[in-house]
Amino acid sequence: MQAGFCKVLGVFLALQFLSLVACFPLDCPDVPVISNGSYFLLRDSSPGEGPIVRYACDEGFFLTGDQDLTCVLKDGSLQWIPDPPICQEMLDCPHLGSLKNGYIERDGCCAPGYVVEFFCDEDFELEGAASATCQYNGVWSEPKPTCRSIFCPDPGVSAKGNKLAVLANEVYEGRCCPRETLMFFECHEGYELIGEDVLRCGAGSLWSSPRPLCKPVIACEGFLVDHGTVSGAKSEGDYYGLDDSVFVSCDEGFRVEGSDIFFCEENGEWDADPPQCVAYNCTRRDFGPHVVVPEFRATNATSFSVGTTVYFKCEEGYVLDGPWSTTCRSGGWFGRPPKCHLIQCGALVAPDNGWMTGSSTAVGSTVSFHCFQGYRLLGSPERQCFSDGQWGGEVARCVSEASISDNSSCLDPGAPDNGVKFENNYRVGNNVSFACNPGYQLRGEQSIRCNYGGKWSAPPPLCIGRFYFDKPWSVEGSLRNQLTCLAEESAKLNKNDEQLERSINVNERGVRHVVFFAFDASASIGLNNLKTGVALAKAITRKINVTEDGHRVGAVRFNSTARVMLSPLIVRSTDSALRALDAVATETTVGGTSIIAAVGAIRISLEIVADHLRKDGFKLKFSVFFYH
Repeated sequence: MQAGFCKVLGVFLALQFLSLVACFPLDCPDVPVISNGSYFLLRDSSPGEGPIVRYACDEGFFLTGDQDLTCVLKDGSLQWIPDPPICQEMLDCPHLGSLKNGYIERDGCCAPGYVVEFFCDEDFELEGAASATCQYNGVWSEPKPTCRSIFCPDPGVSAKGNKLAVLANEVYEGRCCPRETLMFFECHEGYELIGEDVLRCGAGSLWSSPRPLCKPVIACEGFLVDHGTVSGAKSEGDYYGLDDSVFVSCDEGFRVEGSDIFFCEENGEWDADPPQCVAYNCTRRDFGPHVVVPEFRATNATSFSVGTTVYFKCEEGYVLDGPWSTTCRSGGWFGRPPKCHLIQCGALVAPDNGWMTGSSTAVGSTVSFHCFQGYRLLGSPERQCFSDGQWGGEVARCVSEASISDNSSCLDPGAPDNGVKFENNYRVGNNVSFACNPGYQLRGEQSIRCNYGGKWSAPPPLCIGRFYFDKPWSVEGSLRNQLTCLAEESAKLNKNDEQLERSINVNERGVRHVVFFAFDASASIGLNNLKTGVALAKAITRKINVTEDGHRVGAVRFNSTARVMLSPLIVRSTDSALRALDAVATETTVGGTSIIAAVGAIRISLEIVADHLRKDGFKLKFSVFFYH
């Protein structure tokens, strides 16, 4: 595309200025191409003027920027100016919904260029634009208006006074209250009017002032308390009268500092200064010898807000007996504190045909074993008491030299620590049985048999003490004892002797235990009680030790209905289980309490769990804890 441009050429001849005009064509650069649009030549070039092109957008697009570009000589070169426009896609506008106390007149919606109109119902007037147009960019040209009542609301009147509405100099008894209505107020004899005695209904359907009050001779004014509620009847209408009383109650987590009940006296003052509602914090305290609270060590705080939960541990060499946690409530730390007992290994006995040195059973102590002449020591010559309440090493036995090479009998298996052995005939085919001392639990085979070749059918069992169960991976015995105890108590009530035989061992070989927690989350329980239940469930979860190939936990919240909050199939670690349990204690909800709904939800969940977990070759055992 060419453009004709001219230059003026000048020379001086005999002091006379001569000028010549020279015109010549120049090429304009290519016209800029835009997406979703095109251009056409609006005006061709002429001497001294470049061509003009005009842009247009494809259907469904709109143009932003300058529509026309001109080719001009600038800085010694030809250029198109200004910058080319952009073709943007046309967008529909969002639906405006409904108009409160009015309606929107429309016929289809809401393509670019569409116009809607707004109308108000009777007794309402439009505040804002009467119409709006959908623009090409998908935005309405005007915001949706509101329909405001043309009436002022009834301002009310004191119980110790009267009011009268006047409109256009006449008493008005219709619907309250049209614009320009005047409302006159007066108080009964013996009462003083406080405020304006005449109000006017004006623009925006608002009264010119708040309604006035009628104050008696003896009057106490109401007061507010932060984080609390003041309740009481006003015998004098707007004011508390002589001998009226109010009661102050504080929000959850706060307590009244000062008096909580007040009486209006003859001087128009309350009989005491208004109180404050202060946070009911729990203080740092000593929970007992050797008891450790990690939260106390992690902060220098001296007080803790209501709802705070702290956990207990014991110093090295001690084991916890009692609750694992406590929660701050309005009355202080909830529940009895735990005790930390010194961990002791059970007393050992000297082997038959030998002796031992050392008698201490404290953690860290050692005992040595020796045999009489003619006997050889099998097992550990020295054993140490460890922090799990177990002696290290193997049981020491003294056997004769002759019996070691005798294949027709087995060697003395020895009695388990904290237990006894029955039968001393170790010939092939004979059985030896074992039992544990009171307070200890047998782990392993209760009876073993001497097989051909002088080999026992199984290793001797262990007698496990309670200190052993402080380890998370060995919680099965402790949990079994507690559940067995519950079953026995239930049997006493129900006269069912079969329950006395029940026990649950969550770490039996080839057995996977699934523990389900059911939380009553109805409003009658209260959020603090719900949090306490969750804290107990978290403590149990820590002890169970949830793993991919091990035990699982689940949880359900219920009131009149039930909802599974934690699926045993999804949560496969202790940490993730603890996080999921935290989500249970966020709120309580209004509704009844349906244990049937909870049991139904658990049953469905456990059926699904059973189908999946049994595929791993494990037997499944289930336990359900209700916090209600």
